[in-house]
Parts: sequence; structure tokens; C-alpha cells
Amino acid sequence: MRLPPTVFPELGYCVYCGNTKDELTKEHIIPYAINGSYILPQASCSSCSSITSKFEDKFTRVNYGQYRLNKNYSSRNKKKRRTTQICHIFDEGNKNEIEVKFTDLPNVFPAWKLPTPGILRGAEPSIIIPESEMLIMFDKKNGVEKFLQFHKCNKLNITFDFHVSPFLKLLAKIGHCYAHALTLGKGYQALLPNIIIGNSEYASHYIGGIEKDCIPNNEYAPLTLSIRYGVKKAFLVVRIQLLNPGALPPYQTVAGYIPNLEYFCEINGLNYEECLANMRAYPLGNNIV
Repeated sequence: MRLPPTVFPELGYCVYCGNTKDELTKEHIIPYAINGSYILPQASCSSCSSITSKFEDKFTRVNYGQYRLNKNYSSRNKKKRRTTQICHIFDEGNKNEIEVKFTDLPNVFPAWKLPTPGILRGAEPSIIIPESEMLIMFDKKNGVEKFLQFHKCNKLNITFDFHVSPFLKLLAKIGHCYAHALTLGKGYQALLPNIIIGNSEYASHYIGGIEKDCIPNNEYAPLTLSIRYGVKKAFLVVRIQLLNPGALPPYQTVAGYIPNLEYFCEINGLNYEECLANMRAYPLGNNIV
């Protein structure tokens, strides 16, 4: 289901590079193609928009294209959207081709389980992503067994094409834009633009999964902004829940380093003493909004 849009105040400069001279367009913090409803107006120049649109397309059309079609997610070209898929099914070794509506296909999709961002663990930046795991998720409503029984077969071939770099870049883009939308970039040093529009290979240093004891009560909120401590430093962190509630593991991006927490609280209208007293993974949540 697509929620009503939440429109933030216009920026008047590119949220990624700071450009004010180029023509600026609105930025969907979470892509429109996966029902994103947070909009940051006048926030992306043409150069940066060209970069972000490429990795967004990889995520929405390749990594989770079939998921979107199965769930009938938003599209600006619904008239041109494919509605069926050719599937290979097997019965006692015999291979057959059938044409199936996407909404009738078993909703099987990849989910990447990531470790905590390296910067929060005090690790050195690295291109290696330790302890990550690719999971295969199943939507119970459109299960494989139900599909096999209906088509009287015993096997269905399902393949995935998953691009790692666009996945990480998209998480970085969402975290950066959401943090900036709520704070206007005040009081912290942004850490993600070089991952989003640059060539940094250290995405996993700032992007990762969430420890079980750090999941907030509103665990299925699409975005949550908070302050948390890493190793003797305060960071601005965005928790991200993509696709339908619970479809993917929750992720977190470290959007910025806060050099002076008291000043950050003051400039963003937060109570410094309360912030210190509740300093843990997600103490502030929507209080920053």
C-alpha cells in the first residue's frame, strides 16, 4: 500500500554535492518504485540525479523487480508493465514452460543479512563485509508448496540476480537524505555522500544490520532517526525498513559524526540532558521530527 506523501521543506541545493546553480528536482528519499512516500523538494542536481537513478533502477528492477511486480508496487508506466512471467516447472523429470501472472507466482526473494556497521564496532574501514549472509525469504501467502500443488508439479526453478553495490548505495542514499531532511545537515559531519556519488569502497563501514537488542518498539517504521554511541563517539544513525513490513531485515546507516553533542541538541531543538540519559540505539525516534 502506498502511503500519502510526506513532503519536507524545499532545500534549494543538492543534498549530495551542495550545487545551487543547476536545476534542482525533488528527491524521493525511499524510491517511488518501492512505494516511498517521503519527498525532499528541490534537492538533487541533474548530475547527482543521474548517478542515484542508476543504482535505484538496479535495486528496484533487478534485485527486487519480481517482488515489486508480485506486490503490484507503484510504477510510472503501469500500462507498459509486464503482468506475466514464463516459468519452468518439472514433473517427474519432464520440463514444461507455463505463463503465470506475477501476482500468482510464489513470492520468493533474496534478503541480505549484514553485520553492524564497522564504524560502530570500532573496526578499520575495509572493502570486506564480514559475517554477511544471503537469505532466501518466502511470502507465506504465495507459497511454493501451494503453487506446486496447483500446477501438479514437484519442482520450480527460481533464479535471482542481486547487485551488491547498488543495494549498499541505496541504503546510504536513504540514510543521508532522511537525516538531512530532519536536521538540514546542522551539527554533524555527513559521512555518506562519497559512497553515494563518489567512489568509496568502504560502504560496509557505515552501512549494516542492527543488533537484536537495538531494535525499537516501532520496529516496522520505514525510517527512524536516532543518536547512538559507537566507540567513544556520537553518531547520527538512520534505521531503514524496506519493502513490506518484515520482508527484509532492518538496516542502519551511519549518516554522520556528531563532534559536539550538546551543540547538536541545541541547534536541532533537543533536550541535551534527556538525550544523555537515554543514550542507546534508538532513544529519540520520531522526537527529532
